[in-house]
Parts: sequence; structure tokens; C-alpha cells
Amino acid sequence: MPAASIKKDQINNITIVKKLRDYSNDPVFKKKAEDAIKFLKKHGLPESFKKKK
Repeated sequence: MPAASIKKDQINNITIVKKLRDYSNDPVFKKKAEDAIKFLKKHGLPESFKKKK
């Protein structure tokens, strides 16, 4: 599936499909999310991603 970028100054027509599969409980995606959480807890975020005060 090709990715599209949406620019703020353009009006785009977006199609919303109501019958999309919910992948939130899929074991593969749950494992990847858990691995990502473990990685971020161990290594943290880069300084460029942290909020500036």
C-alpha cells in the first residue's frame, strides 16, 4: 500500500473504511509493542525527541 503525505496547506479527500480489521490484539503486534516498550525503557529516547521547556 503506498504511503501518502498530507500537507497542511492542501485539502485532501480522505476515505474512511469502517470495516478495517483491528490488529491491536494480534499476537505479532502485541509482541512488537512489548519489545519496543522494553527497548525504550532500557535505552530511552534521543534528546531530539524529548520535549523542550
